[in-house]
Amino acid sequence: MNLKIFDNPVSKIIFGFLNMIIIGTFLLSFPIMRNARFSYSFIDIFFTATSSICVCGLNTINIEKYFSIYGKIIIMLLIQLGGLGYMAIISFLITISKKQLSVNEKIASLMYIDEIKDIKTSVFKILKFTFFIEFIGFLFILISFKTFNFSAIFLALFHSISAFCNAGFMILGDNFTPHNNYIFINTLSILIILGGIGFIVIENLYNFIFKKEKISFHTKVVLFLTCILIIIPSIIFFFTEYNSAIKNYNFFQKLTLSFFQIITTRTAGFSILNIKNYLNVNILVCIFLMFVGASPTGTGGGIKTTTFLILLKNFFSTLLSKKNTFIFKRTIEENVIQKSINLFLFYILISFSSTFILLLTEKNINIINIVFEVISALSTTGLSLGITENLTILGKIIIILLMFIGRVYILFITSKVFINTKELNLKYPEGKILIG
Repeated sequence: MNLKIFDNPVSKIIFGFLNMIIIGTFLLSFPIMRNARFSYSFIDIFFTATSSICVCGLNTINIEKYFSIYGKIIIMLLIQLGGLGYMAIISFLITISKKQLSVNEKIASLMYIDEIKDIKTSVFKILKFTFFIEFIGFLFILISFKTFNFSAIFLALFHSISAFCNAGFMILGDNFTPHNNYIFINTLSILIILGGIGFIVIENLYNFIFKKEKISFHTKVVLFLTCILIIIPSIIFFFTEYNSAIKNYNFFQKLTLSFFQIITTRTAGFSILNIKNYLNVNILVCIFLMFVGASPTGTGGGIKTTTFLILLKNFFSTLLSKKNTFIFKRTIEENVIQKSINLFLFYILISFSSTFILLLTEKNINIINIVFEVISALSTTGLSLGITENLTILGKIIIILLMFIGRVYILFITSKVFINTKELNLKYPEGKILIG
């Protein structure tokens, strides 16, 4: 058995996620973590721990009713650990591991960092931004509750962390109706967007505002795509669901809910409205938005906004017989295009295979619900058409694997952890094959 894969920094991250899931499952298994009237179920606890670490939000049990305050605190901590993202974890591993600079350079390339800097400083910077944003979000959510007891303080902290980490866990209970609470909804929306655009963009915006630095090309692309993927689908949702899913609300509530549901669909998975009441066209829009997901180094999943734009621009460049692919008058490197195609094909392959298996194991569930669940799990969004808790044990295991893969799949594709990375000089004769 080749144990060298365990020495690779990327494999350490993958096994680190797995270890956190195992520890989370162990902690949530204690009787004190759940309410007395609920019995222990290993697969459901394991599912919850995975969903928390992978900041997905899918649930097979009612988190609000099943877990005690201690269990909810553990879930909140698991969300925070998972939501800090790849950058902090990778940077931390590089800091504590005494590897050669060449290894650091390879890992840094996975984090979309152009230059090798003080990794420890980067870690603290990420933590500082995260905790500051979550604290501001906590204050606004607490104000929206209009009460300052322990329950309100905990709920405000829980939902601030859940929103910024794009986890989608909501434990407000049946007595709280957020539809009229504009401060609460809009605060969640801002936290979700900030968590989704990624730490590099946040840092660049901070430096632009306070240090007068230039807006980077990456930031421009991410902000442009974020706006497009929020505004256009929100308009579609508003007009198509005006007399359907949001018909019982006034104009401003309809507008707010439309934007919120589209924002949360891309990465977070919060659901104030019942998704099962959506029109089919908006179910399709949700699948597309979950598929695209957040931006690189953000806390959300999906193939990433930049990947989607590169694929789209490359398609039109090929269609128009252009030699290069351009975005905002910048040429996209061929290796970046190839990586984007690989990520896309990997995502499609996993989605199709998982759907195929689930259609065999979940014979009483229609294909639309299965596809929706698969994309939601793989993109770590956490939305569902209500089938999660009704899945068979094998079905739940498939969803668990999808959530885990969705959290670390970029590392599988880009790092080549499990194969020999040495280049071979072997070359075969060219073969001509027709396509199209």
